[in-house]
Amino acid sequence: MRGPRGPQGFPEPMGPQGPQGEIGPVGPQGPTINIYGTIYNNTTSNVTIDTPDTYVPISLNTTGPASETSVAPNQITITTSGTYAIYYRLLNVTVEDTDNKTLSAAVFNNDTIITPTTATVAMSETSAGNFTATLSAETIVELTEGDVLTLQVTSNTPNTLTIGNLTNVILSVKGL
Repeated sequence: MRGPRGPQGFPEPMGPQGPQGEIGPVGPQGPTINIYGTIYNNTTSNVTIDTPDTYVPISLNTTGPASETSVAPNQITITTSGTYAIYYRLLNVTVEDTDNKTLSAAVFNNDTIITPTTATVAMSETSAGNFTATLSAETIVELTEGDVLTLQVTSNTPNTLTIGNLTNVILSVKGL
């Protein structure tokens, strides 16, 4: 016959670390982004808005890098259907006669606004009578082969915009 079990003893100090295990196999390569296109304006230009709340295309006279898209002045054509990130920026656009007016910009797909890309700024007259606006937007959308993207602006009154001679306006797409 045995007697009652005694109390547990104190733990021993930790032993030395064991050797490192073997390196596992390399995982598969992740997806690469090889669909993109950019157009921009690099000269001084004017955009005249004759009819209030009517969008007018912006001159984007220079094509930038492109792969698997077709870029031309003023437009980017999608050559592969899929999901795309769209980005644009209008920087330092001077607007005349700005008292209580608005300026809006948006990306159009085949003459239809891509709603999440609409950006609007309210303007108030400066001491010089002009207003300098910056507008930008980005979104993710589904696009189809043959879609044509353009960047356009409007104002709630007739107006003239002056776009500076640096890269102040850009439109880019990137396949995801």
